[in-house]
Amino acid sequence: MTTEQIQQGIIDKILLLDNQDLLLAIDTLLGQSVNQHDIYKVSGQQRKVLEASEEDIKYNRIISDEEVNQEEDSWLNK
Repeated sequence: MTTEQIQQGIIDKILLLDNQDLLLAIDTLLGQSVNQHDIYKVSGQQRKVLEASEEDIKYNRIISDEEVNQEEDSWLNK
């Protein structure tokens, strides 16, 4: 398994968590392991996502957090 696959697996699992205490513990653990002066390395896939996000912002293809929550509620209630 590559580092990128492991990272994506961890991200996927974190996104499913709803336990605030566990999320805070993970945040604390990760905060201790990341130095403020570290250089962040992104994969090619992550770079593409970031570039697409910047383009969306540039062309105002964004929606509010409230709208996202409403859409999510609509999907969950189907």
